[in-house]
Amino acid sequence: MQGPNVRSIRALIALAAPRRVPVHYVSSGGVFFMHGVPTPCPTSCPYFPPDDGSNGYLSTKWATKRILENAAKQISIPVTIHRLMPVAPKIRSRDQEKALTELCEIAKKLHVTMRSSNIHGHMDLMKADELASNIITTIYDCSAGHTIIFPGCTICYSQHVPVPYVHHPSSVRLATEDLASIWDQSLGEENGAKIITGPEWIGLAKQAGFSYIVAYAGLSDRERYRWGSPYISSMKPIYALILALAFQPKPLISHRI
Repeated sequence: MQGPNVRSIRALIALAAPRRVPVHYVSSGGVFFMHGVPTPCPTSCPYFPPDDGSNGYLSTKWATKRILENAAKQISIPVTIHRLMPVAPKIRSRDQEKALTELCEIAKKLHVTMRSSNIHGHMDLMKADELASNIITTIYDCSAGHTIIFPGCTICYSQHVPVPYVHHPSSVRLATEDLASIWDQSLGEENGAKIITGPEWIGLAKQAGFSYIVAYAGLSDRERYRWGSPYISSMKPIYALILALAFQPKPLISHRI
């Protein structure tokens, strides 16, 4: 776990504290899968992350979440924690096809491929612009209790800390066979395409403008890599979209700034 990832949250709390400025934090549902399947509406994670350095990214998410919960409880800073969760029970096949088509086009454009026989598992995706819009909706109009605030999303409260947890479920799940079809359709190694690793491939897809964000990654490369969250769940595109949407003309609703 890197210090700057946690110190930045402490700095934001220091800035927010004097005037109780609301803080919205984008976390990860992955903290629940360190110890099995979560409850239907999980709030504060009761388990400690691994202390052997095996997943520094999720450890950082866990630590910053605890810092924010303490800030809300001890100095009354309004905190909302957003979580990217695995796919909902009903998968929207149309979005699944769109995501696969987009990834295939990117692979062809970049002239890269992977050995699909090495990959197993799945990953869950959601549209980046939809996530950004939903976060903005929460900022302007956050309801109380176990309330559906927009399609598929829920907001839950803990009995122990005054923090709402907004869960954003994924809309697309890509399994091993889905991902294999991408490289089967793209230019293969025999046509001069560059063979790259899973994390490299996702990184290049993001740079090429992939319109989905990976909410949960359960993929492994049998040869070398596990496609962990540090490689995939970059939130920079989401922050940019949130800023763009936030500065559109819209009336503020009872926010103390």
